[in-house]
Amino acid sequence: MGQETKAREAEVGAKDVEHTEAANETKESKATETTETTDKLADDLFTNHELLPSSADANDLNITKYLSKLDEYLMLQQSLITTLQSGFINISRANYSSGGLRPYGKDQWDMNCLVTSKVEDGVLVKCNTDLYNPLNMFGVLVPQQLRSAKEEFEGSLDKCVRLVHLRRELDQLSSSLSST
Repeated sequence: MGQETKAREAEVGAKDVEHTEAANETKESKATETTETTDKLADDLFTNHELLPSSADANDLNITKYLSKLDEYLMLQQSLITTLQSGFINISRANYSSGGLRPYGKDQWDMNCLVTSKVEDGVLVKCNTDLYNPLNMFGVLVPQQLRSAKEEFEGSLDKCVRLVHLRRELDQLSSSLSST
């Protein structure tokens, strides 16, 4: 009985090996067919692409530039929004930390500190603005949140300038795309 069992197990094992080999051959043939089909489609696409006029390539290049600039514009715009929000939150934090004794805002500006030029002996003289710190109008010891807000608003000015330049480039690319 032990020999019959071993013979049956050998027979079943041989059938499993045959099935596995047949399945592997089927997978290989399907993979080969898929690769051949993909290669044919790629050849068709690239030969058709070469038949396009050169103006289409230039138009595609302009569209790619436009989309790239548009992406940069939108990312910079989102960054500007985040920076401005953070600046205003820091001003609110500075007002809160002062306990309401000295609120920080436009209504409390000292206009004498904003002067960048003055008249001496009938002659207009520019003040040294390199040493000027606008936070000094609120005193020497101002909260750190106010200093952070100042830095964020100064950084947002650079972002605004870059946004204007990007918008101009987008308008130019848009007009060149609409003319073609």
